[in-house]
Amino acid sequence: MGDSASLTAWDSSASSLSPVQLAAAELIGRGKTRSEAAALVGVDRTSVQRWVNNPEFQQAIAEANREWRAEFAARASRIVELALEHEERNLGPGTQLSKDDIIRLAHEIVVRTQFS
Repeated sequence: MGDSASLTAWDSSASSLSPVQLAAAELIGRGKTRSEAAALVGVDRTSVQRWVNNPEFQQAIAEANREWRAEFAARASRIVELALEHEERNLGPGTQLSKDDIIRLAHEIVVRTQFS
């Protein structure tokens, strides 16, 4: 999809992509398939297949994916932080938790707060 230097400099406001193309790129960058993205933005999947060959569309996908991963990492970090705070309150300071305990607690917080 290109080198990271050119991708980090990409600016969607200066893009020649249409709003529909930008929306499709965002959806693909956030994990939707090309067919799903096409259906969600109201175009035929062959249009999206064609757009994927456009370097600017590829950059838009890459940028959306980077943002999505950063959001996910921030949420995951916060979930683990909440799990550790919760467990420390319940068990007392200095309590050692196993990896499985942290994963279990994080899962409980995800279910409670309905993160997706």
